[in-house]
Amino acid sequence: MSFTIYDNLGNPIDSTSTAYENVVWTVPIENTLLKIDDSYQGDIDSTLTKKRYQGIASLAYEIAEIYDINKNDNTI
Repeated sequence: MSFTIYDNLGNPIDSTSTAYENVVWTVPIENTLLKIDDSYQGDIDSTLTKKRYQGIASLAYEIAEIYDINKNDNTI
């Protein structure tokens, strides 16, 4: 799965555009079923519970193979 950013006219912003440079994806790293590929370079925030990815127009992710009802922080 992945997310893509769209402009105000509904057109996808591709990775060659500079319009996405200020976009920050914030993804939980604890208590989550979301898995982000290690090829993405991100920084862990000050709370040590989320990772931030900048300068990319889309962010692909996977869902953990084993469901855990207690891992409920799945908001990007």
